[in-house]
Amino acid sequence: MHIQYQKSLEDDTRCVTYLAKIIKAKEAEEAKGERSAPPEQVVVKFIGRYRIDIYEFLVDKGWAPQL
Repeated sequence: MHIQYQKSLEDDTRCVTYLAKIIKAKEAEEAKGERSAPPEQVVVKFIGRYRIDIYEFLVDKGWAPQL
């Protein structure tokens, strides 16, 4: 999987939030016999502190990938 950043979502040089596309590795798709899926758009936000409870909430809602 590759993440391709498309643009900043903040008008500040200290921006931590970006619009991005997730692009699956071609080799993984071919190994499964799948056709290429269109890239999935996501929002990526870099944070200084990790909160597992917030992450689990987002996973339960389907808004974050299962790690």
